Amino acid sequence: MRTLMMTLMMAPACGANEIRTQAEESHDDRRVSGVFPSHDAMALRGDISVQIVLGEEKIGTLPNVTIIGTNDTWNPNCTLDETGKWATCNPVQDLPRDQVFDIEIGLQDQNPLRVSPSSEFPLSTPGYLINTNSNITHFGADASTADRVGEMFRNSDIAVFIHDYSNEPGNYTLHAGPVDIKDNGKISVRSPGLTFVKDIIVHEDQSFSSTKQNVFMPIFVDTGFVQVLIHNCRVTGRFDGGSIRGLKITGDIPALSLVQLAAPLGPAATFVLGSITLDVDLDEDGEDDAAFFSLVSNAPRMGVVQY
Repeated sequence: MRTLMMTLMMAPACGANEIRTQAEESHDDRRVSGVFPSHDAMALRGDISVQIVLGEEKIGTLPNVTIIGTNDTWNPNCTLDETGKWATCNPVQDLPRDQVFDIEIGLQDQNPLRVSPSSEFPLSTPGYLINTNSNITHFGADASTADRVGEMFRNSDIAVFIHDYSNEPGNYTLHAGPVDIKDNGKISVRSPGLTFVKDIIVHEDQSFSSTKQNVFMPIFVDTGFVQVLIHNCRVTGRFDGGSIRGLKITGDIPALSLVQLAAPLGPAATFVLGSITLDVDLDEDGEDDAAFFSLVSNAPRMGVVQY
């Protein structure tokens, strides 16, 4: 599989400084912009590194994180990036299976955040492979960047799962994450799990939609998946027999998240960031500080194995 570095290496580097500047200077009035893994994430697998994206009020605050399982408690140490906005905690290795975890995040005030992801995964949840018949139509303002990232995405096996979907209209939860395709053609969830989480409404005609919210989406970079924070994410599509037709995921990737996306590439990150043209002004200060993202796919239903 071609890496992000290889597919974008020929891109110009002139925009990298702009993105890094916006990562430092853009504003988010919320206390916290995002927590990974998010509340209701499922099927956590392998080593899990808690990540916290801080809003304006808490820039520079080092979070105090506690993960509480059924029989164990972990207190991973966390560090801040150079902007003081993105905290990454030491990974907890091999979280136990079939448990719900309480993650408490202290921010040096009286209101700790709490999220409750799990390592559980019910076999009744159908899965749909979204990468093989996909196209990234936007990744910032430059169409050639969308084409390059789309080529990379098609080589990264990612599936969406609809928890307890019963072919009936109603409220459901959509999860997504990386998967392995087994020799028998079925799929199994791989690390870090189903960490993309969206509440959806399925309508009478089997179409579905969601409200806007911040989510983390896995994107493969070099040798592993990076969790990319997407603001104002929406998901739409329609169930059609054995597939999801016209699946569409859109949202705004802030400059801060773009820097995190490119970070695993070391010196080559400059080339990656230089290929992206910002086209969204999230903080409405007159300067673009995010890249609009749009993915479309026709996703076939796949057999699922739990482990």
